[in-house]
Amino acid sequence: MKNYILFLVLILLCSNIYSQWEPDRKLSTGEVNAQTNENMGQCIAVNGNVVHVVWIDIGNNGNGIYYKRSTDAGVSWGPDTRLTGIPSISDYCSIAVAGNNVHVAYRDSIPGSRTSNYIRSTDGGNTWGSPISLGSYYWWPSIAASDSIVFVALNSNSSDNSEVWCRRSTNNGTSWGPASQISNASGRSEDPSIAAGGGYVHLAWNDNRTDTMQTFYRRSTDLGITWGLEIQRTNSSAFAYCPVLSVSASDVDLVWGDRRNGDFDIYHLHSSDYGSNWGSEERLSSDALSSIYPNIVRSDSNVHVVWCGSGIFYLHSRDCGTTWDSTVKLVSSSSQPFTAFIAVTGTVVHVIWTDSRDGHKAIYYKRNPTGNPGSGITNTITTSSVSSQFCAGTNFSLPYQITGIFLPDNIFTAQLSDTAGSFINPTEIGSINSVGSGTISAQIPKNSGAGTGYRIRVVSSNPGISGTDNGNDITIDTLPTPIINGPISALNNADVHYSVSNNPGSVYKWIVEGGTFIGSDNLSEVDIHWGELSSGKLKVIETNSNECTDSSEVTVALHVNSVQEETIHYNLLLKIIPNPVNGKAKIEITAVETVNANIQIINSYGSEINNFGNILLHEGTQNIDWDCNDMNGESIPSGIYFIMLSSKYGVVALKTVVVK
Repeated sequence: MKNYILFLVLILLCSNIYSQWEPDRKLSTGEVNAQTNENMGQCIAVNGNVVHVVWIDIGNNGNGIYYKRSTDAGVSWGPDTRLTGIPSISDYCSIAVAGNNVHVAYRDSIPGSRTSNYIRSTDGGNTWGSPISLGSYYWWPSIAASDSIVFVALNSNSSDNSEVWCRRSTNNGTSWGPASQISNASGRSEDPSIAAGGGYVHLAWNDNRTDTMQTFYRRSTDLGITWGLEIQRTNSSAFAYCPVLSVSASDVDLVWGDRRNGDFDIYHLHSSDYGSNWGSEERLSSDALSSIYPNIVRSDSNVHVVWCGSGIFYLHSRDCGTTWDSTVKLVSSSSQPFTAFIAVTGTVVHVIWTDSRDGHKAIYYKRNPTGNPGSGITNTITTSSVSSQFCAGTNFSLPYQITGIFLPDNIFTAQLSDTAGSFINPTEIGSINSVGSGTISAQIPKNSGAGTGYRIRVVSSNPGISGTDNGNDITIDTLPTPIINGPISALNNADVHYSVSNNPGSVYKWIVEGGTFIGSDNLSEVDIHWGELSSGKLKVIETNSNECTDSSEVTVALHVNSVQEETIHYNLLLKIIPNPVNGKAKIEITAVETVNANIQIINSYGSEINNFGNILLHEGTQNIDWDCNDMNGESIPSGIYFIMLSSKYGVVALKTVVVK
């Protein structure tokens, strides 16, 4: 008998652990009416521990879209934030989130026109951009996001026909592609619900093309580029209405209100293979009064459903929808609750709804901190596989997937191991501030040594988690190191030779500015004929036998090659006595004012032979003796040379001939 009593106590304790619904809390703080969208346009979205909510304030400088968030899984909440202008007539908002990108779509009305608009935050809801018009669509939009791709379901209207459309952005809402028509039937096709995940996009909507309102469905298997056939998904004998889709990995859930039994009841369909095949319709509600506007979310083996009727009702399955717990009435009918939405973060279940207990409509919230058992406790990071071979310096994208909850200041960092695959002293190769799965822009360091046993992994900062590595050995090949040999000072119209090391298996490509090639430009050495400019550039690109590429570049100073025995330039006069020179010469410089100058001797190839350094020239004439030696004191051979005088006035060049 004692054992039996103990068994009952344990059952009651376990039941209570998973039934800890906290008290209702008011989220909207305005004293005007506030309301959400209808159920097909989600008004709650979560990412990690961050919960995002949107609603409409009615009669507050027009109708405005408002936003509020919690960064601690609903324990505390930030202020109400107005997203639309003052005044504005905006309504029917919908929200989606992917990482730090928060996306909101809504309807905006001006006299004679209704448009669907979009606005986003790229920093988790801290700040918001400007609205973008998605076009003139009469009815309300709904929105979904999958990584950097955002989808908005739109609803056009004419006097006797409405159709469903979809627009998508592939760059987190920065720009948008054209609208794709999803429905194509006479009559009413309206109130679309959209969900995305796992590379698929799913759309469901109300449609009366069969003379009985049903839910029609269409999906894309390539993230909205193309779409499959329109399929009637419900088989109501009377009226199917207000469908909502939810996606979790390969699982797709559809709930809707159905009048086949007289009053509205909540019905459910499930697909476990991305919407390819579907199970049987099942009735979830059993209230004697109408049950309408359902919302659903799936997390691992847990499925959660809410709807409104004579209150707000909640239903939970712990085994993927095979069986269901008893229905729980979360909110009584006395406060006239309406249109509930549900989401989960880890073990926490979140519900919002519209409520009139304060004498006006307001947005209310409640949560169950243990209502999603067995989910979100473990934080994991899985690093995706990458190419098995890289050149040092290569930029690449590194996808990763997470489970669990990561805090808003978390940084995911990609790390490169040593050549043996060890992460004892890893090299950071990229990072991203995020709380969810995503992609890191990474780079193999240019100074990486050659090796065949490298690995890559992703780690997090808050909490500190080390992810799995990429799962395969990576070969890193070193870059070539071309170094250009040749003078970086030359004469105009001179022919000059340049080269790099000739490495077996390497391919070379030279590029010149300010000159032309004499012969081939794809060997390890080239000859350049420099032109009339004051400078030129020479670049060589080397691709080695491993197809790794690097380059180097030099800037060449070009000097005048047309001189007289005596040169006057601005306020300077330059002479050499005698000319030609045989043994010793005197360089004579006359200046009209004191000036700093540099004097060098270069040969006909542009190479420096001697340099007298920086000299302070005073007003008048001064001489410098030159013994026809180079900088090392060695006698120079016979030939043509140039005396180059550089000052603030520019460069003075004087040709001289050395005869020995």
